[in-house]
Amino acid sequence: MKSSGMCGLVRRVGFAALVISGSALYAQNTPASSAPAMGPAELCTLLRENYTSFQQCHSVTQAQMCAMGQLLAKDPTQAQAFDAILGESNPDKTIRLVDSFARKYPSSTLLSYAYSFAADAYQQKGDAEKIAEYTARSLSLQPDNLMSLILSVQVLPLPQYIRKHTTERGKILRQAESEGNRALQLIPQIPRQPSEAEADYQKHQAAVASEVHGALGTVHLELAAEARGGPERAELAKAEQEFQTAVTTTRHPDPRDYYRLGEVYGAEGKWDEAIQTFTKAGKLGQGTVIKTYANEQIAQLQKRKARGLTASNPSTAPGK
Repeated sequence: MKSSGMCGLVRRVGFAALVISGSALYAQNTPASSAPAMGPAELCTLLRENYTSFQQCHSVTQAQMCAMGQLLAKDPTQAQAFDAILGESNPDKTIRLVDSFARKYPSSTLLSYAYSFAADAYQQKGDAEKIAEYTARSLSLQPDNLMSLILSVQVLPLPQYIRKHTTERGKILRQAESEGNRALQLIPQIPRQPSEAEADYQKHQAAVASEVHGALGTVHLELAAEARGGPERAELAKAEQEFQTAVTTTRHPDPRDYYRLGEVYGAEGKWDEAIQTFTKAGKLGQGTVIKTYANEQIAQLQKRKARGLTASNPSTAPGK
C-alpha cells in the first residue's frame, strides 16, 4: 500500500491551497521549482467570483473549491468545519471530524470530499476495509471525485483486501479497473495552478497518472492469476503495459511498480527483463523489504533461466 502523503496529491490535482501535513497516501515530492500556491481565501474568492453554481465548475478538483468558496459566503460554519478537516494531520482526529461533519451536514456538497480525507486517514492506519468503505461512500455522492477514485483503485486489488472478499474477487477487480480508467480520463482536467510553468504542470499530471497506472497494473496482474492452467496472457500483457507506463512517466517511480513489473516478466518467461527489473526495484527500495524480496526473486529467476524453464506463475509480492 502506498505510504507517502496526500499533500502531494492535493497539490498535483489542483488543491494547491490545502496544506495537509503528515498524511500517508502520496509523497510530498512537488519540485522546488514549482510556483508558489495561492492562499485558501484567495483561491476560494477567485472560484466564487467565476462560478455561480456548483454545476458550472469545469473539473472535479475545481468543484471542491467552488463549493468551498460558496460556503464561505452562504454557510461559514460549515465551511469552517470542512476547513478543520483539511488542516488536521492526525488520522484519528480527521476521522472523528469527518464523521461529525457527515452527521451535521448530510446534504453538503462537500461531503464526498470529506469522505476522501477519512479514507486517506484510514490509509495511514493501514485499514483497507475502511478505505474501501469511505471511498465507496464518497463515490456514491460524487462518482468523479478524483481523490476517491485513486484511493479506491489502489486499495481494491490489494491482497489483504481481496482475501477477505474472495467470492466477489472478479467483481472487485473489474470495479477497480473501471475506476482507474475513469481516473485517467479525469486527470487531464486537473487545473493548472496560477503562474505554474507548463513543464511543472505536465509533471504533476504525470505523477498522478503514474499512481493510477501502477494500480491498474496490479488489477490486471490479479486478473491474470484468475485463469485456470496458468496466468492469462492477455491480462499479463495489459499489466506489463500499465507498469511500464507507471515507471517511465514519472521522475519518482515506485519500487513496488518495478517489483510487480518484474513479476509480470517472470510470468511471461522473460527472464532477463525480469532480473533487470527486480534489480531496479531493489535499488529503489534499498533499506526496505522490497530489496529483500527482489533479491530472492532474482536468485529464483537465475535458477529458472539456467534450467531452461519457459514461464513462472506470479508470486506473492509486497503489498502496494
